[in-house]
Amino acid sequence: MFLPEKKGKAQSLSSRILHRIKKSQNTRLFALILVFAVLFSFLLHRLWELQIVNGQKYARDYELKVTKTVRDRNARGMIYDRNGEVLAYNELIYTVTMTDDGVYDSQREHQLALNSMIYRVLKKLEKNQEEIAQGLNITVGSGGNYEYTGTETELLRFRADVFGKANPEDLTAEQKEMSAEEMVQFLSDNRKFALYGQGKRSYSKEELQEYGLPKEYSKEEILAILGIRYLLSLNSYKKYVPVVLARDVSEQTVAYVFENQPSLPGISIGEEWNRMYEGGEAFSHILGYTGKISPEELEKYENSDREYTADSVVGKAGMEQRLEEQLQGIDGERRIMVNNVGKIVGQEQVIREAESGRDVYLSIDKELQIAIYHILEQNLAGILAGNLINEKEFDKSVL
Repeated sequence: MFLPEKKGKAQSLSSRILHRIKKSQNTRLFALILVFAVLFSFLLHRLWELQIVNGQKYARDYELKVTKTVRDRNARGMIYDRNGEVLAYNELIYTVTMTDDGVYDSQREHQLALNSMIYRVLKKLEKNQEEIAQGLNITVGSGGNYEYTGTETELLRFRADVFGKANPEDLTAEQKEMSAEEMVQFLSDNRKFALYGQGKRSYSKEELQEYGLPKEYSKEEILAILGIRYLLSLNSYKKYVPVVLARDVSEQTVAYVFENQPSLPGISIGEEWNRMYEGGEAFSHILGYTGKISPEELEKYENSDREYTADSVVGKAGMEQRLEEQLQGIDGERRIMVNNVGKIVGQEQVIREAESGRDVYLSIDKELQIAIYHILEQNLAGILAGNLINEKEFDKSVL
């Protein structure tokens, strides 16, 4: 008699339990949705703040966060004779330099723009009879074919740089045995410095006209353009470091670069010290000469207080070499800000001014040395003239 009543109570209890469970689930779902809504609102707020409110500020701060140090070459000390007459001094010369720090919409535009600028400047340098820097260990031989220059060690290092190998031993057999002709073809290829096209397409007639490029280059022009592109590629992670296209250029070339600056981004005029000597051949064996430091010399001067680098100029022979650490000065340093592609942004800061090397005085007399040299020259000329025989044939047995 009481079973239906108990059954009804049980059903009522289970329905209440189910209702409470559903209510609890709805509450948790609502709480979860609320949490996601709050987080999403916070995210939108941050995006609005980062991109709209402070977007320019954060972009500018990002560009200015990379600091680099640039060295300014010092002036070498002068050399005098015992009477204060100048024997060796420094002459300020102008250089044409280039940096690859432009911004381009595509790799094709980048290749065209670089090759165009280099070609235009090279043609002007040729017209003004300036000596163009040779970046490759390759030249045009007497037979009109490309030939390597330099020692085997230098060529191995050159090939390693071309193929992006830190150690020449990592080169493949094919890369080590690549001929000069094959190397020029590789560097001219669409995948490298793209002289005739980029990617899978050659440059169109319209593109060549727009950028002022010829359809064909001479062998000398190819070597010059590829040489500059190769030097620029070595600075791919230091785009603020300029590459020298020509040294000791004329005032006409300097004026051309300044006048065409808007259409030649990255092309600039730099300054360098050129070592000059007085006294001619009478002092060449005494004074010696200077040149770029070699790896062996860099190791030799490792503990010097002059802070030598791979770009330092040192004495190679004579008094220039003997008095190297007295004549060598201390390079200056500037701190610059560069962005993520190596382009200079912001103002530079001078850390240390360049210090010139010390002047030295030799015990020799300039005028006396020149006079003795001329006397010896005349005596040797007299001895040679006295032994000349005006005969087409002579008796070799008397020798």
